[in-house]
Amino acid sequence: MEKMLLVPLSLEELRQVFQQEVYALLDAVDRPHSAQEKDLLCTQEVCQLLHLSKAAIYGLVHRKAIPHMKQGKRLYFSHKALMAWMATKQRATQAEIEAQADNYLQQHSKPQ
Repeated sequence: MEKMLLVPLSLEELRQVFQQEVYALLDAVDRPHSAQEKDLLCTQEVCQLLHLSKAAIYGLVHRKAIPHMKQGKRLYFSHKALMAWMATKQRATQAEIEAQADNYLQQHSKPQ
């Protein structure tokens, strides 16, 4: 059991202590999480994360081109799924394309 300390406080001092504790708890609950801590994102957060308009996000959702979840009329997006999706959209550099072409030609060249 914890040791308890009794301190005489006036009613006003007690009220201030409670008020500070309540504000601290409310602040902890309302504090926005970083994108990595908060896995589920709303449409507005996805717009900010991907630097796209809402119309562009809705277009991707309509075409089922972006990973999303729907609960009633609300759309939700997993941060981890979006990052994995973005990684698949990475384009190859010119050097990578040339290396792939050389590799393909070496493997599929006919012997003379």
